[in-house]
Amino acid sequence: MQVKGVQFEELYSLVLDSPNNLRPVYGLIFLFKWHPGEFDDRPVIKEPNLNLFFAGQVINNACATQAILYILLNCPAIDVGSELSALQEFTKNFPPELKGLAINNNEVIRIIQEHTEKCSQNEIRFNLLAVIKNRKEVYTAELKELQKKRERLLNELDVIRADRYGNDESVDNLNSKLSEVNADIEVASEKIVLEEEKFKKLTENIRRKHNYIPFLF
Repeated sequence: MQVKGVQFEELYSLVLDSPNNLRPVYGLIFLFKWHPGEFDDRPVIKEPNLNLFFAGQVINNACATQAILYILLNCPAIDVGSELSALQEFTKNFPPELKGLAINNNEVIRIIQEHTEKCSQNEIRFNLLAVIKNRKEVYTAELKELQKKRERLLNELDVIRADRYGNDESVDNLNSKLSEVNADIEVASEKIVLEEEKFKKLTENIRRKHNYIPFLF
């Protein structure tokens, strides 16, 4: 795939020093057993995001491929080569679902994917989850989805209250859901603030460690 300057390392535990011994670490991929029928209904990114490469998985057994791509294409410091650079540029304005289709239709990636599937047909199925540093974008997308959900609930409440024969039980249920969404919005907002504070501290630490003496001469 023409990617340069990176390699995979297997970690069997996450003790405090293990990632430090492998620096630089661009991302982590967690592997866990897949259970048929599992469904995660948490908010996900649905709109195009220029600051984060995220693709919806539209075919089976693509989680490993996409986990690797998430790390490679969300780390500007990595030289990903012409093939992946072209894919990233081509899909930058795509929503996640179309990004997933573009990955599936990429000939080079598809050949690698098919080879991987042949080599693992009889193995236990696993899911793979990529973790990257750009968490603020994820939390921001989550917040937007929650705000949309709150807006829908408020509209439903307005409709029921405008109806003279509105059901009190329905109003109570919607108010309960609205309280839960408001609590989730508060949590997501706090996460964004924490990420901003972390970034600010990181920037300050980099400035402190930088050698400014050459600028004085």
